[in-house]
Amino acid sequence: APGGSQALMVTYTPVDDGTDVGCLSLDSDDPDAPEVLLDVIGTSTSDPQSDITLDPGALDFGTVLIRTSLSRTAEIRNDGSADLIIWNISYCVDTSREYSWRPSPLLVIPPRSSETLTVTYAPEDVGSDTGCLLLDTNDPDQPTVALDITGAGTDVREADIDLDTAALDFGTVGV
Repeated sequence: APGGSQALMVTYTPVDDGTDVGCLSLDSDDPDAPEVLLDVIGTSTSDPQSDITLDPGALDFGTVLIRTSLSRTAEIRNDGSADLIIWNISYCVDTSREYSWRPSPLLVIPPRSSETLTVTYAPEDVGSDTGCLLLDTNDPDQPTVALDITGAGTDVREADIDLDTAALDFGTVGV
């Protein structure tokens, strides 16, 4: 509109390191300046970073017979552009020591790669065991990541019944 203005949003999305120089041409119906040139310049540097993702973010072991064990896995993915380093895995406060894991750190996961973390639950007594494991990483956004873990020990074996037929036919039976 006459006397008005309009903001122009320009986005710079570099595809590689270096300086980019250019010019935007704005055409209009202004008889004094039908074309206005806008110089643009931008410099980009790649700052490679690691980026951790745990999948799943929690492991549920359900009910496990005491003095036996059950293992579950979580994938540790590096979605970043630099090596992901996990230098420590530890128990959260009050987490049962009936959980163990492998591999042990130090883990180095290249960009766009993953490692499997295997957690084993070996209940020694009846009852619920919850908590988490802490993974200390070089991910600048998530220097410490928690993997929630839960399970319950039981001393009752579950019956496993499998019937091949729903009824039994005795035929004719004498007295």
